[in-house]
Amino acid sequence: MPQRHSKNNDDLAFFTYDEKRKRGYGTQREHLGKDSIKPFDACCLCLMPFIDPLFGHKGHVFCKECIREFLLAQKKDIKRIQIKRASNSDIVDNGFKIINLDSASIQNC
Repeated sequence: MPQRHSKNNDDLAFFTYDEKRKRGYGTQREHLGKDSIKPFDACCLCLMPFIDPLFGHKGHVFCKECIREFLLAQKKDIKRIQIKRASNSDIVDNGFKIINLDSASIQNC
């Protein structure tokens, strides 16, 4: 019959060497090439060296023109999605259109 120690062998407040090894702690599975890492002086959007840099509140650095184009494109996408949702809000998945049946419209029938 197993001892209690064998059931609770990993409940210490710190990791032992064997526990770290079993979980893969601190090991690097693959090597990242130079192409995988963004250069320090590169825009986060175009990945080219900065032209008139602007800093975000979380520390990201962008070219002024890149962030302007990105925000305008994002704004257009949001408007397009809102228009699409508004036009599809009255249609149920089965293709039938929902109409508002209040007492005035029922009496007019």
